[in-house]
Formats: sequence, C-alpha cells, structure tokens
Amino acid sequence: MTEPVRETAWLRDWVCAELLPLWARHAPLENGLFRTCFDRTWLPTGAERVLLVAQARLIHNFCVGWRLTGDARYRDLAAHGVAALRRFFRDPRHGGWFCACTLDGDVADERKDCYHHAFTVFALAHAALALDDARARDEAWQTWELMRRRFADEHGGFRWHADRAFECTETERSQNPMMHSFEALLALAAAGGGTAALAEAANVWEFVAARRQADGTLPEVYGPVWRPLPVADGGRLDLGHACEWAQLLDRAVRLGMPGTLLADAHRFLEYGLRFGLDREHGGLASPAALDGAHLPGTRKGWWEQCEALRAMTLFARDHGRDDLVEPLLRTRDFFLREFRDGEHGGLYLQPPARLEKGTAYKVDYHLVALADALEV
Repeated sequence: MTEPVRETAWLRDWVCAELLPLWARHAPLENGLFRTCFDRTWLPTGAERVLLVAQARLIHNFCVGWRLTGDARYRDLAAHGVAALRRFFRDPRHGGWFCACTLDGDVADERKDCYHHAFTVFALAHAALALDDARARDEAWQTWELMRRRFADEHGGFRWHADRAFECTETERSQNPMMHSFEALLALAAAGGGTAALAEAANVWEFVAARRQADGTLPEVYGPVWRPLPVADGGRLDLGHACEWAQLLDRAVRLGMPGTLLADAHRFLEYGLRFGLDREHGGLASPAALDGAHLPGTRKGWWEQCEALRAMTLFARDHGRDDLVEPLLRTRDFFLREFRDGEHGGLYLQPPARLEKGTAYKVDYHLVALADALEV
C-alpha cells in the first residue's frame, strides 16, 4: 500500500470518532425506529415518516460501528433497529415490507419498493453477521425469495415500485434495484449464505451484464423490455454507480465468485472516472449522457464522492493502480472541503443550497460503507 493511500485511512477514524456518534445521538427513538431528517445543526426538521430504506441503512451503519469500534451502544442500536423493522414494517397480509411508517410506528405508505427490499436484505444480512442473529439471516433469505417471486418481470429483471399486493403498472425499469440486490446478496454470502447467495448474485450479474452497451458502459434506465431510454426521455449513465459496481465486483471475487469479474470491475471504474472525474480540482461528476457527455443536471454529489473514493482506494491498494493515487487524494480533499461541516459535524447534503445533515435518503450509508472498506 502506498503512503498516500494509507493516509486516506483516517477517514475511517473520522467516521468512528465523529459521524457515527452523531447519528447515534440524534437518530434513535425509544421504539427502535430511526429519525432521519435533520438540519445543519442536527435539529429534527419535522418530517414525520421513516422510510424502510432509511431504517435498513441505519441498521447497517450501526452494525458497522459495532464491528469497527467494539462500542456496545452500536450493537444495541442495531438490535433495536432490527426489532422495530420487524414490528412496524412487515406486511402480515401480503408479505414483504411497507415503504414507510410514522415515527409512532403506524403504516404511512403501504406500497412495496424493490429498492427498499434490497436494502432490507442488506440490513438483515449485516445484522446476522454483526449480532450473530440467525433469525435475521433467515429473514434476509425469505425477503430475497419474495423479491424473486413478486418483483421479477417477464424478462428476468426487477420492477421497482408496486402497490401493497405487489401489482405494478409502471413501464420504466432501472439497473439500480438490481445493483443493490447484488450488493445485498454479497452481504448475505458473507453472513453465512455462502455459495447459495453467491449463485443468486451471479444470476443478477448475468442479467445486468447483458444490458451493457457495446463500449462496456451500463445505462441507468430502460423501457419495459429493458432497452435503454434515450437522453430525451431520461436516459443516462450514472457514474457514481459505475464506481459502485467496480468495488462490488471486486468484493464478489473476494467472496468466491470467478476472478474474471475483476476485468469487468476495472472496466466500470475506467469509464466512471473517464467520464466523471475532475482531474484538476478533484471530485466525480454524474450523471452523463449515454455517450459520456455531461448533461445539464450533472453535479458532484456527496455520495458519488464516497463511491469514487471507495473504488479508487481499493484498486490503488489491492490492484497496483498507482495512477489512482493522485486523483484519489484530490477527490478526498474536494470532498472534505465541500461537504464536511467543521462546526456542527457531519456532511452537508449539497452545498451551498442544501446544508441538511440527514434526509429520508441521506443517512450517510455510503460514507460508513467507505469506512468499512478501509478496514479491510
């Protein structure tokens, strides 16, 4: 490991010393649910709902906190979060998990969401490993099996949104729930799911790999028969997701999937950085048009920086990519300069206009996952 890459490990220490304690202080409610919406000073913003995906991501965060620090409060928070997940989000009639509940635990959105379910598998797998919770492992498997039955379409991919009974009328498709299903299955494999979980992950990857364009890039959104949408209809490449796929495929190989996936991982990282990396000032910009050109909505978002940093660190550290060290450090410096709040702690959502510390979809899961990767 080169000295510059070694220096990025302090991000892990910062997450453990500052970020996780802030979430542990402000998010938990007595009933085990996690409040997620906070202003710059970590005051609640008044949001009265907890999304399934947010509850799941914070369970993951506290499981990682327990693993990295040995602090029992994170173990207890994760366990209480899992108990609340079971108590408030499970649908006793149609199966699966509701999209949202109120802070008191009443159902606030009874619809079903494939993306949210993938993160539920992910959270339960992390709980199974961190808390030695065999029931959570079983529930992760049951949720995955339900996803295969109820979200799968006739082409082998997953639908995203459905009503309570899993009926879906939308025609747009996305690789995003597929990617996070792959991520969840890797977590399940690490938590004792073994070769069975890896076989399921291989099926997901086979479907996704077949959606790549001739140049190896992976479009983000599709029509109902999984043909990429044109830019005029929202078609794009998500370069943050390209970096995410790179490190997920690297992790898959570490867990026992074929070593040939490393070539695919390098290709994802290559086009993600080629189209998105600001080599002068640091930072990853996303999304891009299908040919890699920047779009009017292209931005350098907080989570994209986390995924770029995670992928560049892993590939510089473990695959001899010394060419990544300089852009890695530039991106680290950009990330800390633009997003870190040195006064109140935590990360801004999207400065200068959006200085919130938490939203329904921003609970810093990407940064905690980065810290977890730096521990390897």
